[in-house]
Amino acid sequence: MVPLETPLATYAVQRTFAAGEHPSSCHCGAGRKTLEYRALIMQNDNWQYATEGDLVFEWSLIRLDRKGKAVRKQRLGTGAVMKVEIPFNPAAYRLHVTAAKGNDVSVAGVTLNTPL
Repeated sequence: MVPLETPLATYAVQRTFAAGEHPSSCHCGAGRKTLEYRALIMQNDNWQYATEGDLVFEWSLIRLDRKGKAVRKQRLGTGAVMKVEIPFNPAAYRLHVTAAKGNDVSVAGVTLNTPL
């Protein structure tokens, strides 16, 4: 991983809640839920939502084995915002977002096994 040579070198992922939605409203499993995630950037010591522009964002869902090693990568799409269908057994997955500007690349990720 090579940090970007700009003030936009730090990235994170944030789960976005709809108006009136509570984290416990997701019941993953048979009735799978689609959740929205947003890329964040650290700019001037403040976290801000990333927007389209010079940076290109690509999202992937990573399946892990029982030892925590990646066994499969599913590309989800591009953009600063991504809607993700939460898979059965979300503890076995990680959501990654790759931010690229030219040849410089940075990656951030989040677990899906947080209480929803």
